[in-house]
Amino acid sequence: MKKEERTFEELLEELEDKTKNLEQGALPLEEAISTYEQAMVLLLDCRGRLDGAEKQLVLLKEKSGRFTTENMGGEED
Repeated sequence: MKKEERTFEELLEELEDKTKNLEQGALPLEEAISTYEQAMVLLLDCRGRLDGAEKQLVLLKEKSGRFTTENMGGEED
């Protein structure tokens, strides 16, 4: 059975939880390393999803004819 894919929000919440645990500094070394590794995987997944969403927005804006770099937080040409 295929593992159900988690939402961006679920991944972000888990990443935040792991970050808080690491920031508290109470984890044993081996557990901290493992938690850090898991957090990095989550971070890469979140970034990938955000990049994909940004590309979708750019395509939609280009199709609608209302795309400018200002819409994406950059300077206008």
